[in-house]
Amino acid sequence: MNGTKIYLFRIEVKGLPGCQVAGAVDGAYVNCIVPASTKKQAENKLKKALDEDKYLLISIDKIEDFYSLNFNENNSEDKEYLQMAKDALKYDEVYYGEFCTWERP
Repeated sequence: MNGTKIYLFRIEVKGLPGCQVAGAVDGAYVNCIVPASTKKQAENKLKKALDEDKYLLISIDKIEDFYSLNFNENNSEDKEYLQMAKDALKYDEVYYGEFCTWERP
């Protein structure tokens, strides 16, 4: 994977029929880890994964170079993201963080 970087996306999605987040959920925010050579390739890869996993992309709030961020290996949430980044790079796949959902009124 020469030249591959890791990008962290902060996005808003809406679940479509057949997705993992179903029922009365109206939407969700989620951080995604995406390995790719460029931001554009990462964005395309993310959109493809969302489509396959039955999520409608509402917005991309932020795209960051994962390794430009400061992570603390003693923090359990940071440790989880560091492991996800390693796995994403190893398997060349998009990884989703926790879905922060909200319900319809």
